[in-house]
Amino acid sequence: MLWSFFLSGFLTAPINTLSAAGAKVTIVLQTRQQITGELLAVLDSEVIISRTVLLSEEKLKADSEQILRLRSNEIQGLTLNGKSYILDGTLLGCIAGIAIGALLSYEPRGVGSYGSNFDPYGPGPNLIIIGFVGGAIAGGLLGLNASGRDQNINLEGRKNLIFLRDFARYREARLPLFLRKSQ
Repeated sequence: MLWSFFLSGFLTAPINTLSAAGAKVTIVLQTRQQITGELLAVLDSEVIISRTVLLSEEKLKADSEQILRLRSNEIQGLTLNGKSYILDGTLLGCIAGIAIGALLSYEPRGVGSYGSNFDPYGPGPNLIIIGFVGGAIAGGLLGLNASGRDQNINLEGRKNLIFLRDFARYREARLPLFLRKSQ
């Protein structure tokens, strides 16, 4: 019963975290200035971003200087930055490689003279190191394959704005009051 409590908390925490974040975007203005931040909302004539990614709503309310409102005619280009999973894949690959190396080098009967269960004449600790390196390489390559690519978005046309709204933290109908104030 205790494990179900931890498991349910473990499975719901990442979902709540992901639903609160908008996509990381890079915007190039007509003045050639480049701005990177989190996409908060996309309206018909403007894009609202936060200069700092993953700021809580309370911090956004307290520090209104973090919020930028950019009219669509001021924007020359907008790029959705893809997420990178290389570090995650490498870390998981290392853990899996160590586990597999330890299982393959384990001697269940034990070796009395060395006081350990690792066979001194077999692969032993070398297999753990090989598993670590091999897992890191395999996991890194899988993480690279799973990583998102950057997408350039043209803000001309309603279809592209609707597509971009799917990546914003807030939808137009659920726009918080602190973002509606200065409209």
